[in-house]
Amino acid sequence: MKSHLVFDTTNSGTILDSDSVGAFVRANDGTLITKHTTAKATASVVYDTVTFTAVNAGSAGNSIALVFDGIDDVATVVGAWNLANPSNTVGYSGLGTYVPAAGTAQLAGGTDNQGLDVYMLNPSMVVTATDLDIRNLSASTDSVDSWLNDGSGNAITSTGGALDINVKSGNLIVDLNGIYNSSSNPTPDNVGAIFFTRAVTPGLAEQVQKVTAAALGTVVVADASKIHALDVNSFLYAKDGTSGDLKQLTMDATNGGLDVNIKNTLSVNDVALANGSIISNAVTAVGSVVASILPARKYLYIFNNGNKAAYIGTTGVTTSNGYPVHPGSEIQLRAGANIDVKFAQASGSTIDVRSLELA
Repeated sequence: MKSHLVFDTTNSGTILDSDSVGAFVRANDGTLITKHTTAKATASVVYDTVTFTAVNAGSAGNSIALVFDGIDDVATVVGAWNLANPSNTVGYSGLGTYVPAAGTAQLAGGTDNQGLDVYMLNPSMVVTATDLDIRNLSASTDSVDSWLNDGSGNAITSTGGALDINVKSGNLIVDLNGIYNSSSNPTPDNVGAIFFTRAVTPGLAEQVQKVTAAALGTVVVADASKIHALDVNSFLYAKDGTSGDLKQLTMDATNGGLDVNIKNTLSVNDVALANGSIISNAVTAVGSVVASILPARKYLYIFNNGNKAAYIGTTGVTTSNGYPVHPGSEIQLRAGANIDVKFAQASGSTIDVRSLELA
């Protein structure tokens, strides 16, 4: 038996050779408090681009030392170690035929993570702190329970795992993008809504749908600002007149317009059709074809009733740049009331230009 203990802290070697003292931790009734081993860390090392990892987790892997001489390959050295140490074997990554540089690959980082066995006397532990700092929590093993409260200290409840939310005042604004775009918005937002019928004097929640008897035509202008409508981005559908099925309308990929097939006769009304008034004029002096333009004019007919060509154009027109209308000929123009048509003729001409305006 030693008469004294030696503790030498000169370096890591002397510390390792120093004496050590073991101690036991006991409860206040003398019961020995034991240790508990949690998850172990596995020792490993990267040597000359090859990763060596202990097969078994724990501090025992830290004793694995693979000595390379620059001749034997990885498989040979690892196989020799595993044969000599069957309870503390090692694996590696990469090719077993690779020959590392001479040296020693010393594994490190293996731990047993032993700790005290602690049993709680009470079923739960309550921690009260003004500034609680919990560090190194693991998402897979640690958790913290908390409760949400409003500004008055009332607990905020939940239903089915979701918070119960009541909007006390103001409007709840949700910013959605429901317009599909293959590049910028390939998954547009979708919204489900519950609709209410519109009462005679609708409230805010009732202003999303109208019953047939309460058409917009019965709403006076002063109340129009009280009517709200849904702003909805959706696909367009048409009802099949035979089967009653709803069929989605398609779009032309070239110009972006709807593909439309017309089954019945299509009647087209010309909105520019003159149906207001008609007036005729005659001028005998070079200048404007019409002395007084017919308001809202749509059509203008010009007839050369003289003995030489008339040359039509705008202000400053001459016989060298005007549009010729020969004697006994006419020109038809879709010219509105803002166009003042001028004409010119050669000297010595008998000037007689007739016009007919339609509005």
